Amino acid sequence: MTALFAFLAYEWRAQLRSLRFGGLGALYVGLAALPGLVTTAHARRVPHFVDASAWAAEVLVYLPLLSFLLALVLAAEAAVRERTDGTWPTLSINPLSSAGYMIRRFLAVLSVVLPLTTLPLGIAAILAVTHGAPMTTPGSFVWPWLLVIVPVTVSGAAIGFGAATITGGFLGGLGLAALAGAGFFPLVRQTLVPWRLSLAGPTDWLGLDDIELQIRRLALSLRALSSAEGSDGLVGGFPILPMATSSAPIDAPLMLRESLHAGAGTLALSLVGLGLAVAYLRRTVPDIDPPRVRAGHPLRTLLLLLSRLRARYSPDASLSRLDRGLLGLCMVLAVVGLGMHWLRGQQVLELAARKVALEESEWPPPTSPGLVPGSWRLEGTLDGRSVDVALEAEMVQSRGEPAGRQITWVIDRGLDLVELAADRPLEVHERRLDRLSIVLAESLDPGDSVRLSLRLAGIPTRLVLPPRRLVWRAPELHSWFSKQRHARFPRDLQDPALALDLPSISAARIELAAGELLPSPRYTPFGFIPFEPGVDLGGPVQENHFPPADLEIELRMLQTALLADACGAMTTPNEPVLHSACVLSPARYLVAGGPHRPITSVTLRGALLPGHERPAKAYLSALADAQGLLDQILPGGEALAESTFLDWPAPPGRREWARWQPWARFELGGQQRILVDHRLVRIPEDYLLSGKELGATDLVAPLLESRLKGLRFDSDQQLLPRNLLLEVVRQLAGRVPEKGAVLGPARLGAETFRQSAIDEPSYSPYWTQRWSALVVDLRHRVGDEALRRTLFEGLDDEDAAGPRNLDHLVAALSGPRLAEFADQLVRNDALPVLSLGDVTVARRGDSWSVSGRIVNAGDGHAVCPVRIATEGTPVNVTVDIDQEAAFQVVTQQRPRLVLLDPDGRCFRYRASRVARERIDLAVVGGA
Repeated sequence: MTALFAFLAYEWRAQLRSLRFGGLGALYVGLAALPGLVTTAHARRVPHFVDASAWAAEVLVYLPLLSFLLALVLAAEAAVRERTDGTWPTLSINPLSSAGYMIRRFLAVLSVVLPLTTLPLGIAAILAVTHGAPMTTPGSFVWPWLLVIVPVTVSGAAIGFGAATITGGFLGGLGLAALAGAGFFPLVRQTLVPWRLSLAGPTDWLGLDDIELQIRRLALSLRALSSAEGSDGLVGGFPILPMATSSAPIDAPLMLRESLHAGAGTLALSLVGLGLAVAYLRRTVPDIDPPRVRAGHPLRTLLLLLSRLRARYSPDASLSRLDRGLLGLCMVLAVVGLGMHWLRGQQVLELAARKVALEESEWPPPTSPGLVPGSWRLEGTLDGRSVDVALEAEMVQSRGEPAGRQITWVIDRGLDLVELAADRPLEVHERRLDRLSIVLAESLDPGDSVRLSLRLAGIPTRLVLPPRRLVWRAPELHSWFSKQRHARFPRDLQDPALALDLPSISAARIELAAGELLPSPRYTPFGFIPFEPGVDLGGPVQENHFPPADLEIELRMLQTALLADACGAMTTPNEPVLHSACVLSPARYLVAGGPHRPITSVTLRGALLPGHERPAKAYLSALADAQGLLDQILPGGEALAESTFLDWPAPPGRREWARWQPWARFELGGQQRILVDHRLVRIPEDYLLSGKELGATDLVAPLLESRLKGLRFDSDQQLLPRNLLLEVVRQLAGRVPEKGAVLGPARLGAETFRQSAIDEPSYSPYWTQRWSALVVDLRHRVGDEALRRTLFEGLDDEDAAGPRNLDHLVAALSGPRLAEFADQLVRNDALPVLSLGDVTVARRGDSWSVSGRIVNAGDGHAVCPVRIATEGTPVNVTVDIDQEAAFQVVTQQRPRLVLLDPDGRCFRYRASRVARERIDLAVVGGA
């Protein structure tokens, strides 16, 4: 211990006296703290809400890389300092073993470097507090430093110290470290190709993947300080500092697991370097025979040079038992660490293979259609990340349905089926991953039931695949596994050990969906739809039948957290047990919650994340208005009445990593969708943090869209009825296109808008351009009330999915020429191009007669209004137009103008800005 304190005192004295340390330390702190200073300067200019976690996030973008480089340089310099200042001759004859010397010197270096790494985060925290930002999550400063910065710094110091000790020089050590890193990772990746495995390099761990974009973003933020740019949070399309960051607590175990797997290769390399340094400390003279090179040898100079290098870089002649023990320990730790990392990767590959094979299979048969849920009671506890619940589930043979014996449930793969019993004989039950097949010994008579008793325990999790720069081709699992299986070169492989088992219960949030608490009955046959570009995203066949059950729930949370469920129940500080009951499909039941605080609002019932009270005031008002507006659009339905609202954070896992890489969050793009699960409404915190002035019309469409996500249509035209419902709601809520039903003019002409709804994928601009104009036309042909009644009545009925296809919709509505509307304008790409033709005015006694033509230069019919502006009340007439149509209007008042569809009610293309849609009758004559 005395020797350790001596080394610590020597290292601190040497570093404090060193100009190199002072310069590097000042440069490190200045560069690392710069994002925090820029964040403070911009914090009141950006339109979004930021708390103290934003300061931590911006500083931590660069801190891993800067800390690694600082530790590498300082450790390499410290490793050779004794040889240059005359201390080494004394230390080399010290009775300490080489291992004892290495450990103490290494700890002395870390005692200088690690405190230095806390300064940027400390400065950021002080800036945030003095700025007045809420410090709701101190862990956003502590956990990343402890779980990422400390391992990165230790790894950098070990690599620098080991490489400089082996080479005996500062620059040589840095060069060896660079060569070792450049050779180690490609060699390991090439070796692992036959096993479909890879090894993650230091890029993710140190934030190198997007460092260029991050530096550009910081530079643009600095430029915006001296100008008016950046007032909207963007400069040149790039987000300036700071970006809004999640206010939810950090999931520390998940962050540690992700950090260690991302840095597994780098940590192993540092252990190898530190262990070899024990053998290359050169405390003794190597026992090497002198070279015997004759005087006239043609390679005498080269051979003598090689001999000197051999003598210089040979390991110590004699290693003590402790030295050999430390060397062996470092090697064993490196091998064990890499082995555990590779074993995790192999497990992920095996799980992916099993899941892909199961998703492509049709096992087991679906639940017999006559067996429907009856009374279900769930009771249990949530402790830490685990679930332990007991379920009494009744399945009833419904009358009028064919009898069957098959019961198929979906249960999270992380939950163990501890017990399964029934009050009737079972023929067999079998489970594969998340599918459970139960076969009754005998079919039930109509009205009879079977009561199943289950006990489920475990940790429900979801597999989150390794990050990827390119956009995923759905389905993710199949795409990723296929790429791993068919890769031919190391660059085509990803490190599967970077996949995460994302827990459903974490410090950030609780989300227990279908199968993670209640088994989800499966009535649709299992199968897999291949991916077809532009047509179908593919993936496992989804369930489309959700018969309800009488649910009764009692859940106890053993740690401090708020719970809410799809039945609308919510725990309180005085009542930590969740009691709820409702009639709902088990597949639609969900429990959510986290570190929320109840809302003190008269009109709404819900909870917010800590620190969100200030930005939530205007937002809650908009929610209340949206509730009233949606109740008007869907009269008689539940809409948002009696719903529970939760302020919903982003999922942990990859988002934890992106917490200090705000560019990664920006790349995700836009606000997340509002999630509605029966009487539970989850509003992503992006809505609160965005700073946008939200109104009721901004929230109605997202709220209804979430309600429609579960609807399935028995037609190949699945997108059409869904998007019709959404567009009608947007327009009824006031989001009408600026030009109504009129398209263009466009630089590329009418062909820009010639598309058919039947062939358009979900991400096509068709749905935001041509489709919105078509819905304006449809509304005016049918009438808002008739359209609303036809589309939305029965929407809450699980068995009534709305209009099944376009033909059912047309049959249910009445209006002029709806059959042609559907056939020409929706199924096909017809596009009318209308203009006024010849117009004449004739006076007949006390009245005037206005006659004219409407010419269609395009194709497809149109039902279009014509307005005659007079000196008094205008006169309107509706004209059916194919290629050409005539109109005649008689008015008692003097006509002044003829206007073709001035309100943009009929679907058509406007060929130019001066299209012939207005005629002055004073010029025509007769008026």
